[in-house]
Amino acid sequence: MTSDFSKAFARHLRDIMSERDVRQVPLAERLERSQGFVSERTSGRRPVDTDIIAAVAEMAGMGARELVEEISTRMRDARQQGATVHAFPGAGVSAGTGVSDVDTVLERAVANEDPTLEEEGIAQLD
Repeated sequence: MTSDFSKAFARHLRDIMSERDVRQVPLAERLERSQGFVSERTSGRRPVDTDIIAAVAEMAGMGARELVEEISTRMRDARQQGATVHAFPGAGVSAGTGVSDVDTVLERAVANEDPTLEEEGIAQLD
């Protein structure tokens, strides 16, 4: 089971994939995984990992950092418009990290500062 944070992250990743014409089958082929594997992650049923982030970024003509920053911006904008981006209701994004702010979680992922971010649905970026 994934957190609401993971689901929101996956939703914005999916939006970017659609906008940049990155399709699941070619992504799965690039990752040497099944389309089902990719679908589970881009639907938020399983956490997104760095391999998917790196492959989507490359196929979209972006850097991995740029992709995560774009997702962070979209999550922040959604939150400011009243959408919920909490891992647990009333608790912010705090499962295992002690962090209550989505922006801080993503900044720490980009900076490779927190090994527990995998619990939030994203792994650290190189």
